Amino acid sequence: MDVIDRYVYAVVKRLPEKSRAEVERELRANIEEMLPDDYEEADVHTALLSLGNPAALAEQYRETKRYLISPELYGNYIYVLKIVSVIVLIALPIAAFAEVLTDDRGDGPFDLLIRAFVQAILMAFQAAMPVFGIVTLIFAFLERADKKYSQWPYTGKPWTIKDLNEAPVSDSRSIPKSESIFSIVIGVVFGIAICFYPELLAWYSNDNGDWSSVPIFNESELRPYIPFLLALTAFSVVIATLKLIQQKWTAHLAWLNVLVNVCDIAFICTFFLDPNLVSDAFVTTFATNLEADPDSFRGIWDNSMLGLAAFLSIMMAWDGVNGLIKARKIS
Repeated sequence: MDVIDRYVYAVVKRLPEKSRAEVERELRANIEEMLPDDYEEADVHTALLSLGNPAALAEQYRETKRYLISPELYGNYIYVLKIVSVIVLIALPIAAFAEVLTDDRGDGPFDLLIRAFVQAILMAFQAAMPVFGIVTLIFAFLERADKKYSQWPYTGKPWTIKDLNEAPVSDSRSIPKSESIFSIVIGVVFGIAICFYPELLAWYSNDNGDWSSVPIFNESELRPYIPFLLALTAFSVVIATLKLIQQKWTAHLAWLNVLVNVCDIAFICTFFLDPNLVSDAFVTTFATNLEADPDSFRGIWDNSMLGLAAFLSIMMAWDGVNGLIKARKIS
C-alpha cells in the first residue's frame, strides 16, 4: 500500500460507512490534481502535507459535527450554568446552616459555624455534578432537537433580514431576561429543596437554646412525586432557557410553554390537594403556635391549599394564553 492509499484510508476510516466511498473518490481526485504529471514520491509527500492531518480533514468531510454542545449554543450554555451555580452557592450555605442548627449536638456558636461551613462544602460537592449534568443534558437535548426548529434562533424558519430586531428590543412582544432568570431560579431552588432536602422545609422552634424542627411533608407520601417534580423542573428550565436565548415569543415557544404549563397545572392540583402529603405534626405545630384549635385549623389549611392550587393554576393558564397572544402579534 503506497503513501496515498495509507493517507486516504486514514481519512475515510473516521467517517460513517455510507459516505466513505464518495469521500475516497473525491479525495483521490483532489490529490491527483495537486500532483504534477511526472510526479515523484517527494511531490506526493508535499501534497499530503498540504492537505494536513487526516483526522482534521475527516472532520471537514463529516456532514454532522461531533460535539455535545455546538458553538451556537455554547455561550448560552455557560450563561445558564453560571446562573444555576450562583443559585446553588447561595442556597447551600442556608441549607447547611439549617441542617446543623437542628441537630442535637448543642455546640457553641463558633463550632456551629465551622460545622455549617464544612457541611456546605460537602453539599457543594454532592450538588456540583447533578447541577452540571442536568444543565448539560438540557443543552445537549436542545442541540439534538429538530434541526428545522433550531433554525434562526429556534423559530423553525431560515434566517432573513426581517429577523433583525431594532436595538434595543423593548416592546410587549419581547421576553425580559429577568423573567427567564427568575423562572430558572425558582425552578432550581424549589426543585432541589423539595426533591433532595425535604427535611429542611419545616417549622423551626427554639426551646431554651435547643433547636427542633417539624418537617412539612410526610416523606413516604412525597417520594412518589419526586420523579415527576424533577421532570417538570427540567422542562421548566428548558423553556426558560429558550426564552433567554430568543428574548421574544414565537409560535413554537408559545405552544411549548402551554404544554409545560398544562403539565404543571395537573401536577399542582394533584400535589397540593393530596390530604396526606403534609404531616399532621406540622399542621398541629402550626396551629399551636397560632393558638388555634388543631382540628378546625386542619380544615382551614386544606381550604388554603385548594385556594393556592387554584391561584397557581390560573397564573399558569394566563401565562400560556399570554404567550400565545404575543406570539400571534409577531406572526
